[in-house]
Order: sequence, then structure tokens, then C-alpha cells
Amino acid sequence: MGIREYKYDNKDTGSGFHVEIDGDPEVITEMESFLKGAKSIIDDPFVITEFIRLLKLVKSDNLFNPYTDTCPVNDLVDSSLIRTDNLRKYLEQTRKAKILLIGEAPGHLGCRRTGLAFTDERHIKIANETFGVEFNRATKGGQNKEISALHVWEVLQEIKNIEDQPMVWNIIPFHPEDLKSKNYPLSNRTPNGKDYEACDKVIKYLMKNKKFDEIYAIGKQAQNKLTKMGFKVKYIRHPSMGGSNIFKKQLRIYLGLVSIPKPQKNKTRSMIGYESCIGINEQGESCGNGRRKNKKTCKFHKDQEPVVKSFIEPQKPLSHTPNLDDYF
Repeated sequence: MGIREYKYDNKDTGSGFHVEIDGDPEVITEMESFLKGAKSIIDDPFVITEFIRLLKLVKSDNLFNPYTDTCPVNDLVDSSLIRTDNLRKYLEQTRKAKILLIGEAPGHLGCRRTGLAFTDERHIKIANETFGVEFNRATKGGQNKEISALHVWEVLQEIKNIEDQPMVWNIIPFHPEDLKSKNYPLSNRTPNGKDYEACDKVIKYLMKNKKFDEIYAIGKQAQNKLTKMGFKVKYIRHPSMGGSNIFKKQLRIYLGLVSIPKPQKNKTRSMIGYESCIGINEQGESCGNGRRKNKKTCKFHKDQEPVVKSFIEPQKPLSHTPNLDDYF
């Protein structure tokens, strides 16, 4: 058959390969497919090892870094290594993701314990089934439930193809601890300017080197922060504080799991005396007196039969990109 030589170098990344193959056609075909995949990885400016290195460099007294720190209450001895391995597997599985779902920061029941954004211990099994890899627990004791993780994974597990899975992340990928809380370290704190500053290099590396078709900010805080940083994002209602149903409806539409609802047709409704009293004076003219709240006529015409006036309430025209607030 002869020897086939395959050589590729990427000058930007400094990576490449030089392979010589001598074998039957089936082996050559299989190797060519493998090398094609290797080339796409080499050409990808987002380097997983570099991203994880940047994460591990972040040190802060007010942030729990799940990839370097160990929780004295819940963690196993090698918990940070387990969470780092979970993240590495996740980044490999979402390497081709075209959509980014990004929140502000994780809570103490989710990423702090698993190393995966919007993922608690109860949903690790679902993540395993979804991606076909094994994410492992890094904590001891029972499996805690995070409400946001519950609603996020309810939608994500409906996606049939791994290639269609979005990447889920947080602007601040570390848990903001509340040092003054009586429940410390198992408490949440609103992120501050120092927290954002500590994570600046990480989020900028992600946004610069990952090419997403769409970026959806989960919650107003994430939307406002990313907009100020110069990124074009779309807003999704955060699932907390009673927003779970709206969040799931919006997410299913944006991920292409359901179609956009059709706008309702124009409705005709009756509105009695919407300008003033509909009573008629002695000259046969409209009374014109103001009517009291929730009354059809003024006090002078309270016994008179009202005249029903109808009008058409037009539906707002749809723009090219529908505003989902019109539907939810």
C-alpha cells in the first residue's frame, strides 16, 4: 500500500502533527478521520488547559475557587481535583457549542460543589447521561438540590444531540462567600467590584477565543455587566424569584426546542363610558360629565340605560426578532 504522510502546523498556536501511516485502507480511513478531528482542535484558539490554568490562578479571600479550594464542611480530600476533572470533561464536550448561557455567579449548592455551572449533585447523573461521560461527586453526605440547576437541566436534557448543547457558565465562576454570615461558608453573597476584577482575565479569555453565535445572559445582573463590558447579549429571565416558568419558555424557544408562539388575533371588546358619562341631556347631546370610578354614568344619569361603545385593540406588530416579553 505504501506509506502515507500527514503533516500539519498551526503557526498561530504553535501546534501540529506529523504522522506516517502504513496499513490497509480501513485503518487509513479511520486515521484520516481522527487527524481531521485533531486538526480542528489544533485550530481552535480556545485552549482548555490554558483556560483551566487561568481559573486556578484566581485567589481571593472572599471567593471560593472550586478548582483549587477545599470546603472544610462538605468536601472530600481531593475535591478540587475532581471538580477540575469534571470541568475539563465538560469543556471537551461543549467545545463546539454555538450558544453560551451565562449567569452572574454560582451559589453554594451548585458549582461550588460540582465544578459545573448551574449543576448540583442531584443533576450530575443527568449530566452523565446527557454527555455520555462520567462526572464525579467531590463532596460527602447527601445530595443537595439547587433550584436554578433544577430548571436549567429540565430543559437541557430535552436536547437530543450533544452538538446542540449550549455551554453554561458564569461571569464569576467562583462562589462569593459571605464571611459575616452565621452559616458561613454555606451562604451566598452579592458579587462586588473586586469579585469581577478578580475574574476579568478568565471571562475575557473565554469571550475572545470561543466563537458563539448567540450569548444569552441569565438575569439582569449578568446582562448589565456583559453589556458594560462591550458584549452583545440577549436577556433571559432568571429562574429564581418566581421566574422559572418564563425562564424555561424562553430557553426552549432560544434553543429551538419549541416554536415561537403565534400572536393572538385582534380582539373586539366592549368598554362602557370610557371617555365620560354616556348619559344624554335634555338637548339630546352627550352629557360629558365625568363618571366616578367603576361607574357607567355620572350621578345625574344613574338610572339611564348606558350605550355600549366598542373598539378594536390592535396587536403589536412583530419585529424581525420577536420580543419574548410580548408572550410571557
